[in-house]
Amino acid sequence: MYDVIIVGGGPSGSTLGRLLSSKGFDVLIIEKRKFPRYKVCAGAIPFILSELIGDFPFERRFDHLTLKKGNRSWQLKLAAPIVTVKREDFDCYLLNMATDAGAKVVFEMARRVKDNYVHTGNSTYEARIIVGADGPFSIVRKTMGIQYPRWIETVEWELPLRAEDFIVSIGPGAGYTWFWPKKSTVAFGAGGFKDPKRWAIKLREELEIEPCGKVYHYRYPIWREGIRIKKNMILIGDAGAFASPITAAGIYSGILSALVAGKMIEQHLKFQKPFSDPYFREFHKNFMPAKILSWFFYYAPGVFIDFGKRSITRYFGLKDCYYKILKSLVGNL
Repeated sequence: MYDVIIVGGGPSGSTLGRLLSSKGFDVLIIEKRKFPRYKVCAGAIPFILSELIGDFPFERRFDHLTLKKGNRSWQLKLAAPIVTVKREDFDCYLLNMATDAGAKVVFEMARRVKDNYVHTGNSTYEARIIVGADGPFSIVRKTMGIQYPRWIETVEWELPLRAEDFIVSIGPGAGYTWFWPKKSTVAFGAGGFKDPKRWAIKLREELEIEPCGKVYHYRYPIWREGIRIKKNMILIGDAGAFASPITAAGIYSGILSALVAGKMIEQHLKFQKPFSDPYFREFHKNFMPAKILSWFFYYAPGVFIDFGKRSITRYFGLKDCYYKILKSLVGNL
């Protein structure tokens, strides 16, 4: 009998495992693939994350962003740097931190979840709390009977290039293309609510590059208000649709979801505090402004970027950045 079973050993699951184990709880992480493993991901995160998880390994650091929309282009100096990571290195770092804190890890496929039990092909494990950190097609979420309506479709290539510019090209419509350098490769891809290749083609032609090698397709839900807890089960990371509603980035917000959930789980197990759903409301301060700003970024003309450039450069990458950007644009909220 464990205190907590975490299904999924990615960034959110490993972060939660580390947090709860450091508090003295018996934690089991069930991960279907042995680490290190390749994970398709553009891999850009705000460096401020180091304040929460320590000196994680990263590829490149950027203090400037090239933002494109239509035929316009802006150079934005970031308030806080963005770094790119290789998920095989980044995820290993986090999982090792969890095991160092005392979490146990088994590399098995979770095939069925019921009540307090997780069944794999080899064993059955029992816990007081079961956490779904097993990605967009979470078996824990399916067990809970929760569905999310808003899903992002992405396409990505790892290009064998060396580049210096960190580029984001917005639209047209609700999608964008990224060109994010790492040490010896560039993550080039696109994502949105329709076929993402239409956005990738636009930036590909502009940069005069030809994607080669394996192409990766990935889809996952983005955040909206909703339930993440039922009975003794809770969802974090992509399993709980915590990807940002403006950038669709999920690493940073997924780790935040793990930290917030960890506090609530600790209060429940130690002091019998209610195991209920209000914990995700802590995300409203950032996610609701992000949801509002997303309309302007994707559908408003480029003059919105002209008007908001000072605010974006002042706050982007900082804690509560979207709230601060929106507040500076529309006044007190």
